[in-house]
Parts: sequence; structure tokens; C-alpha cells
Amino acid sequence: MTTRNTLKYISKGNLVLERKTPSTRQILKLNKKICIACNICKKVCPQQAVKKLSKSIINKGKLIKQGTVDLDKKKCNFCGECAILCPMNAIKIEKNGIESIPVLEKDAFPILIKDVKININKCNSLCKTECQNNCPVEALQVTMNNSETNQEPKITKIEVDKQKCIYCKICEITCPEAAITVTKPVEGITSLLQNRCPKDCRICIDICPSKAITMNEEEKPEINEDMCIFCEVCQSTCPENAINITRMRFLHSEVNSGAWNEASKILTSSELSIKELDSKSTRKRAVVTKNIDRG
Repeated sequence: MTTRNTLKYISKGNLVLERKTPSTRQILKLNKKICIACNICKKVCPQQAVKKLSKSIINKGKLIKQGTVDLDKKKCNFCGECAILCPMNAIKIEKNGIESIPVLEKDAFPILIKDVKININKCNSLCKTECQNNCPVEALQVTMNNSETNQEPKITKIEVDKQKCIYCKICEITCPEAAITVTKPVEGITSLLQNRCPKDCRICIDICPSKAITMNEEEKPEINEDMCIFCEVCQSTCPENAINITRMRFLHSEVNSGAWNEASKILTSSELSIKELDSKSTRKRAVVTKNIDRG
């Protein structure tokens, strides 16, 4: 008789679900150290197997402790939707020791388009490895040659750990040589009502995983939309409802699937997406017309 019993335990900082049958052993790992409790997995889980375990603890405008999520071992069916959409790469699923995501294998979900391209020929060691130093998840590793002369050492390789990378563009933005190009898997828009922000409150700054929110000279938070990964954790944590994050669309491979249509419908605003795309097209046409008139 085939058993579908699932075990649940903590191992090396991971919340683990393990399910065995006579022929397979499936494991789902949620890395509690990097999970930001953004609730994307909770929103899209078709089995409602994800729940908020605790809210973020804040005190006097500062983040004291990050919120956490929990998994229901009786409901989870190891489909993998959460693993694909987790912006922090905090969820991994294995089958017999090999990474395996059933919704991808069944063509029920697309592959998200995301990439980091580096032109090593543009790299200059005088930049003091800004890309590596500024990466919020330590996903970049810069290698330099050991020069035996008085010449400056040369950058020979930059490796990107795509198991860690959150495609926030901070490496692209901070690179002084424009040697890095990042393709983000999510496009969106942000808004922050500074007039609602209490004095000395920096909760959104503390909780932002991509360092997209900083304090300006007027001691008010600002969002750098280029660096935002649209996880919405700042929005859900802000006690004054001063932040609104809207995902417009995901960049992904071709797929015709009801499961994906439902997930993308939950996570994005189709109406705003159409308006934004129309707005961008209008701006582009205006720029082209202006250039023609100048010519």
C-alpha cells in the first residue's frame, strides 16, 4: 500500500516537508534564514498549505524581528508553484535527491526569464568590486589575478550564484563601468506617501531585501523602483499604509496553463498593466516624434 504521509521537521535552519513512497522521496525545504514572509507563496498556493506563523515585530519605528510563515504538511502536494515564484529563492523541492518542480515538468507553469550578464572586458579593479560589496544577498564573487608587478590587479572573473541572486539590479546600478546588465523577472510600479510617514520610522528600510528603500536628506524614505523586486513585504509591514507596490507582469517563457493564469491573476494587476504599457507606448511615440522634429 502506498503511503502519502508527510513528515515535518527543522533541519539546519530549514523547515522541511518530506514525503516518501516506495519509489520516490520528495523533500521541500523552506530556508527560514532568508524567507522574508512576503506572502507570495501564501497567495498562490492552490492547496492553501502556507500560512502566516507570526507577524513582524516592530518597535518605535524599527524592525525588531522578521515575520515568519508555516507550511501545512497535510495540505502541501509539492507542486512547486511557491518555489518558482519565491523572490528570495527560499524554497527548494527535490525528488530522489535531484531538484524537481512538478508544475514545470508538466508544463503547467512557465520558466521565469531572469538573467545577469557581465562584460568582463569592461571591468576595472579600481572600482573596488562595487558589485560584490553592494550585493544584498552575497550572490557575486569577484576573482582577481595576483599581480607580481607594480601594476593594478586585474578582474579575471565574476561569478553569479543564481541560487542566491534576487535580480534586484543593485549590481548593475552601482557598477561604475556599466559592465553588468540584469534582467528582472517582474515589472511593476511603486508609490510611497511620504506625508504618512512618522518621524524616525524606518521599518520599510529595515525590511526591504534589495535595499531599494533609503532615507533621503529630509529624513523621509524613498523607493528606487529599479532596485525593487516587488515582493510587497514593505507594503504589508508599513503600519501607516503609506506604500503601494503593484506587479504589472512577469517575464516568462510561453505557456498555456490554467494554473499559471490563475497565479498571475492573483499576483498582478491586468488593468494597470494595460494602462502602463499604453502609457509607455505613448511616451515612446512622443520621444520618436520629438526626435523626428529635431531632425
